[in-house]
Amino acid sequence: AFEEPEARELPLLAAFSLARMSVAYAIALVFAIVYGYYAAFSKWKKALLAILDVLQSIPILGFFPAVIFILINSFNGSPLGLEIAAVLLIFTSMAWNMTFGVYDSIKSIPSELIETNASFAVTGYLRLKRLVLPALVPKLVYNSMVSWTNGWYFLIASEIISFSGQTFQLRGLGSFLANTITQGRLDLNLLALVFLVLIVT
Repeated sequence: AFEEPEARELPLLAAFSLARMSVAYAIALVFAIVYGYYAAFSKWKKALLAILDVLQSIPILGFFPAVIFILINSFNGSPLGLEIAAVLLIFTSMAWNMTFGVYDSIKSIPSELIETNASFAVTGYLRLKRLVLPALVPKLVYNSMVSWTNGWYFLIASEIISFSGQTFQLRGLGSFLANTITQGRLDLNLLALVFLVLIVT
């Protein structure tokens, strides 16, 4: 926990938060491509989409208790468990939107192109590389920007974790912002917001 917020810590704290965001985004990107691809081409399409709909309908804080309970108990409250919990919580604010973007992009590919690829035995990895990836890039880029913004929005919730009457804080912009508000440091709060805006934009 921070006893007294200090302006000189901001660059380092911003780096910590950016690292968590980047790891969460990388995991969400891989998940979105893999899950969206199989949802589009698998015979289990309806089941996969139903699961995705359910996951999307659960707010990020709905995952909070279960994720925190499992990870903090598994790692005995160690910093590694807290970091994994924060990354997973940020991941849940990014992944579903990106996955639907991948699925919609694949379903918008003309059926003639899919049939042509199939006739030349272009399936699996080759189909992903030559047909699917080029088609999903535009929408995935747009949905990634929205998901990236969502991740920053939930940053404070993921960096300040309350569990079993204890409060754990991860060093980062989110916890810094919360502490400056608690301690009435409006000057540092505004400075941290400037850092946040610069990073997001």
